[in-house]
Amino acid sequence: LLFAIMESSMVFFASQILESGTADSARLFLTHQAQDTKMSRDDFKKDLCTRVSVLFDCTKLVVSVKAYAAGTAIPATDLAAPISGGVFVDGSTYDLGASGSTMVIRTFYQWPLFVTGLGFDMANLTGSKKLLSATAAFRVEPN
Repeated sequence: LLFAIMESSMVFFASQILESGTADSARLFLTHQAQDTKMSRDDFKKDLCTRVSVLFDCTKLVVSVKAYAAGTAIPATDLAAPISGGVFVDGSTYDLGASGSTMVIRTFYQWPLFVTGLGFDMANLTGSKKLLSATAAFRVEPN
C-alpha cells in the first residue's frame, strides 16, 4: 500500500510538472513569439524540455499543436485521450496558427509504472504505462 501511494503521488507530481511546462511553453504561441520566429516542432520541444527535463526523458515527449479558425468549435474527439486498445496513437500535428485563431497545444508522455505487479494497477496503456497528458487552449492575441 505504501508503494502504491508513493507511485500515485509521483504520477500526479509528474503530471503537474507536464501541465505547468506545457502552459508556460504555450505562451510562445499566445504572444506570437512562435509564429513570428516560425518556430519548428523541435524548437518548441526544446523549450518545453527546459521546463520538464527534471522528470522526463525529452526524447519521449510527444507534442501536438493544432490551430482552429476563430469561432470554430473544437471537436471533442480532438481532446479525447489518444488511446486505442491500450496503445498510444500518435496523431500529433503542428500548426503555427494565425492571429485570432484558437490554439490547442497538447503534450503526452508514457510514464512507466512499477507497482502494478503488486496488485495496484493505474496503467491505461499496455506494458504497465500511464499516459500523462497536458492541454493548453487559448485564442491567439491579435498582432
